[in-house]
Amino acid sequence: MNIRALYRLFTSEGIPEPLSSAKYILSFAAQNRHKIKRGEAEKPGYDNDTDVTDDKVKRVYKMIWKRLERQPMQYILGEWQWGNIELFVKKPVFIPRPETEDLVNLSIDKIRNSFPAKEVTGLDLCCGSGAIGISLLKNISNLQQITSIDMSNQACELTTLNSEKNNVSSKMTVLQARIDELPGILKRKYDFIVTNPPYVPDIDMEYIEDEVAIYEDPIALRGGHDGLNVIRKIIEVAPKFLKESGLIFMEMDSSHYKYIPNLLKDLNSPLTHISNEKDRFGLYRFSIFTLKD
Repeated sequence: MNIRALYRLFTSEGIPEPLSSAKYILSFAAQNRHKIKRGEAEKPGYDNDTDVTDDKVKRVYKMIWKRLERQPMQYILGEWQWGNIELFVKKPVFIPRPETEDLVNLSIDKIRNSFPAKEVTGLDLCCGSGAIGISLLKNISNLQQITSIDMSNQACELTTLNSEKNNVSSKMTVLQARIDELPGILKRKYDFIVTNPPYVPDIDMEYIEDEVAIYEDPIALRGGHDGLNVIRKIIEVAPKFLKESGLIFMEMDSSHYKYIPNLLKDLNSPLTHISNEKDRFGLYRFSIFTLKD
């Protein structure tokens, strides 16, 4: 079996991204690890030289069957390159999306510019696989410690594994907790908070693709009627854990940016909204806040 044959199979079965799916599976099964870096498998053209020997056929068919069941490629492979880090990925923990790399890059630039000459600490809320916190630790030299929090035990376990995989576990504390439990748990303040919370409005949950609906934890996605349920909770509690002039970097639905001013007003929040920022697709995906007297 080669990539052309597998591409045709996936296409006939209506599998999204049939070419990259075929390339990932055959390259991984053939242990051509250099070919499964994200982006390589999405380049046009066929890799007809990537054939699988008979001794690996059973493994390949198992992976193919999982893809035909609409399992995400990340879960099938079990690990994934995201930005400049490698992550273990396990269902049902939320799979980090490409646009969240933009949140990381935005945060890195702002943190470096805002705190150039001091040791800083951060809080990562709704950490999922740990991708955001790990990326920040790998790319900000004066970042001394991050506390990563998620309500899911599976997410916390995966974050711990990924921190060890990326050699940053000594600088990361992982806690399982809900947002509303934080006032009784956290006893310190941080220079910044970063978060990619559940923000999908209920109406949009009806239209998400099978790969997401069947396999990913819906709690990591669902943001309530307007998608702002968890965001409201974060805005309410975040000032308790943020130092004066500290920063908050938040990912949200592209429709949410226009609600932020009224949301802060309705909650009587001491936070100041600095800006809305676009993702790689030109959508207002991120908001930045600060805490000032």
